[in-house]
Amino acid sequence: DLASGTYVVLLQSVNLYSNGAGMYGESFSGLMSWTAGSTNSHGDASVIALHYAGHAANNIIIHLRTLETNNAGGSKLKLQAKLAYSTSSQTISTTASQEYTFKFRQVLPAAIFPP
Repeated sequence: DLASGTYVVLLQSVNLYSNGAGMYGESFSGLMSWTAGSTNSHGDASVIALHYAGHAANNIIIHLRTLETNNAGGSKLKLQAKLAYSTSSQTISTTASQEYTFKFRQVLPAAIFPP
């Protein structure tokens, strides 16, 4: 679990070639705010702007966002990810497993957030 604060988030060295998507060695980074406290929203989402670089993205982008939930959703902030393709001919195997490595580095402390 992350403490409240502002973080640099890194999705490190993504390789989706074995799943049929053709992405090789791309890393994605961005800045996000996080609260460890409860949330009480009806699905407000905040997109995390990501920069990426690496060997070959091949028209595939990874999007990250945070989602605020209410009691029905556990009253917690959630981090969500999805893949986006710029061509309709690309698909990813749904039977092959894929591992992602996320790294988080706090850059601003929780003290700036209200309790």
